[in-house]
Amino acid sequence: LEVFRFLSRLKLADAAFLESSRLFPSVPAITRVATKDVVVAGYRIPSGTEVVFNIYGLNRDCAAWGEAASAFVLHRPSSSSSSSSSECLHSWSFGGGQRVCLGRPLSGVEIKAALAVVLSRFELSSGSGPLVTPNNLVSLRPGAHAIRFSWRAQASKL
Repeated sequence: LEVFRFLSRLKLADAAFLESSRLFPSVPAITRVATKDVVVAGYRIPSGTEVVFNIYGLNRDCAAWGEAASAFVLHRPSSSSSSSSSECLHSWSFGGGQRVCLGRPLSGVEIKAALAVVLSRFELSSGSGPLVTPNNLVSLRPGAHAIRFSWRAQASKL
């Protein structure tokens, strides 16, 4: 329980997790089936049609995210006029709505716990290799990218 209280105070880690998952969603596209006839942007979608949502593209759409839609902006989640609308937009990386990924809360806890351990013991710096480029398979995976781990002079204890 003490660990969860500690992790809940890591607000920058939350912001970094949301922004990272926005730019590089683990699942770059999802499908849904229309339950009724609808018209979206002038296109008729009949009931029963399977619709594909390009999460990778939506998460980089300037209309939703502004001019710097493709940039990592740490404080983007809290800079929205409504934190709930920002949270809703970020949740698309996990499917959104009634069918949102059940693993989303666990993934947030896991990434913060891993970050806390790694960052308490190591200083990270970017390797000399290329920038991260995603490999779009069934799930989105980073291409080769070197990260250097250097022991901290005094590793803190959690």
